[in-house]
Amino acid sequence: MILAKKEDKALVQEIFKQAFVSNPHMRFLLGEKHWDRRINLLASYVVDIALSRNGLYLSADRQGVLIVFDGAQFELNAKEKRKQLWMALRCFELRHIFQIMRIEKKVKSKRVLGAGDLYVWFYAVSDMGLGGKTARGLLQDLFHLANKQQAAIVAETSIARNRIIYERYGFETYEQMQTSTFPIFFMRKSLKAIIFKLPLRFS
Repeated sequence: MILAKKEDKALVQEIFKQAFVSNPHMRFLLGEKHWDRRINLLASYVVDIALSRNGLYLSADRQGVLIVFDGAQFELNAKEKRKQLWMALRCFELRHIFQIMRIEKKVKSKRVLGAGDLYVWFYAVSDMGLGGKTARGLLQDLFHLANKQQAAIVAETSIARNRIIYERYGFETYEQMQTSTFPIFFMRKSLKAIIFKLPLRFS
């Protein structure tokens, strides 16, 4: 994988649009109307945060996006929180805003993330990259990064089949919660499991 640059923002936005079009969590946050505009705004905000933390990566074929950084970097500063509020008012389904706040607060309380852990904020693959080596290659690169930094990996998903895929690659579900419309699975891959999996080659 390669470290993305500011010039890659439009590409990331397009991959987000394709990857999250049927994601239940994203659909709840953004609603059904104005999808392209809202996902572009959300992706723009996410890219700015990720770039500031040197955590925005593209797959070698530029069809996949991985946003990952040290758990100690996850908390937003005051300026970023103001941008987050502005983004939420422009992007989120306002009739759900209080429910969104309750869900996000509960997610934060259940997330086990320590300094030194690698947190996967977003993991997305374009339509062109589906079914090929893009997703598996990004996972392999993530494992090598974690091994290099001697870090565990923490991730979340709201799609049950993604949970199964994560577990095939050594992640454990340490917690889960159910909202009114979708589940959230909290996943963790220990350093020992990462080292064990490294010799695998994806085909």
